[in-house]
Amino acid sequence: MIVVLTLNGPKKTFTEKPKRLVSMSNEQWEVVKEKALSGIQLCLTTQVLHEAINKTTTADLWLRLEQLFMMKSLANKIHLEGKLYTIWIGKCTHIQTHLDEFNPIVIDLENLDVKIEDMTIRLFYWLSLCLHPISTLRIFFFI
Repeated sequence: MIVVLTLNGPKKTFTEKPKRLVSMSNEQWEVVKEKALSGIQLCLTTQVLHEAINKTTTADLWLRLEQLFMMKSLANKIHLEGKLYTIWIGKCTHIQTHLDEFNPIVIDLENLDVKIEDMTIRLFYWLSLCLHPISTLRIFFFI
């Protein structure tokens, strides 16, 4: 999301007390702030947007998104670990599509300071590729 804002120019509005350039008029500054806010909103899914629809400034919206998704709470860690343990590829699902679902879970866990070894990630990914996860676990763990 930061890349979109950097590309469009309004990245500097994220600070708590944004500073406008001396050469910029109030009208131009308002346009930059509106572009930043709409740029972030365009990147959000409908469900996430409903959680933060009443935020009118970029800083308020960003703080709300951090509260929703970046809190290092036990509930977030448990939820993400549960997703990691239960993600399975569906029939006729492309490998890249499955990988696009798997990688964000691992990245989110790392952002929450959950340490996962590379070998463990590989193991979970390999297990998630199995069409019959229970039978695969039985074979793998000799159950």
